[in-house]
Amino acid sequence: TLSGAGSINGNADFWFSPVRDEQGYRMPARERPRMIVLESCQHVCLRGIRLFNAPMWTVHLVSCQHVVVSQLTIDNDMTMANTDALDIDSCQFVHISDSLFSAADDGICLKTTNKPGNLRGPTRHVTITNCTLRSYSSAFKIGTETVDDIEVYPPCAI
Repeated sequence: TLSGAGSINGNADFWFSPVRDEQGYRMPARERPRMIVLESCQHVCLRGIRLFNAPMWTVHLVSCQHVVVSQLTIDNDMTMANTDALDIDSCQFVHISDSLFSAADDGICLKTTNKPGNLRGPTRHVTITNCTLRSYSSAFKIGTETVDDIEVYPPCAI
């Protein structure tokens, strides 16, 4: 569980050039860290925290089960490319609600990337309710880098 009224600053400015390209995006460093990665975890709860200025993906859930994301605020700089808010990768039984995600890239991305055998699998039983997504790319994306099934269950009210 990661919960409370606190904030985590990913210090994105360190990882990006101040110079902007022709589309207004700041150029990233070649290697940037993801902000929070949870891998092969069970009974995960992210609630009531604020994450901001991620240098790359903000929250990457990999092969996790029984995940609750609620009242989470992710607020990334809209000029910093590839700063996805929430990537759900080969996870099952995920409920996302009452959250605000703002990112220059994907707000919520459901995927099943090609990983070592014990981390591969479908993304299933995902519900999303009462969320606000802000993005210059894809507010809600299904299928990037996908090698397995993805199932999203109603209600999916965004």
